[in-house]
Amino acid sequence: MKFLVADDHELIRQGVKGLLRGLDPDAQFDEADSWETLAAAARPDANRDLAIVDLHMPGMGGAPSLEVLLKENPALPVVVLSAEESPDEMCAVLAAGALGFVPKRQPASVMLKAIELVLSGGAYVPMEALSLLGTREAAPAAAAASTASASST
Repeated sequence: MKFLVADDHELIRQGVKGLLRGLDPDAQFDEADSWETLAAAARPDANRDLAIVDLHMPGMGGAPSLEVLLKENPALPVVVLSAEESPDEMCAVLAAGALGFVPKRQPASVMLKAIELVLSGGAYVPMEALSLLGTREAAPAAAAASTASASST
């Protein structure tokens, strides 16, 4: 497998690479430590199986940068690994096209399961984001239901 590991901290990149070698001992890796090196490494012709990307590297503007990256390379599966745990940011990242969001506070086993799920064609959504999505979807439905019942009286 071919992976792109993007984080501005070498310790994190090395740790992620070590974990991914557990999935594939012969894995090949490219690394990025900034928006500039990520954008250069994530070219469509690189033919990677997965990119693990930190949202807050030098030059990177969070979910909007990720959206730009994925517009240029829509076939690149991306899992975000971030210290940022805002449910709003998680939702923005998933809306930008990431197939997973793993908070860095999670155990390594969660990250590996999320990556396995994405590699098998699925998506990983943290419980915090699911809760927020459920609340947002319920609010318009409740408003529509109350409008409908108010207009029928």
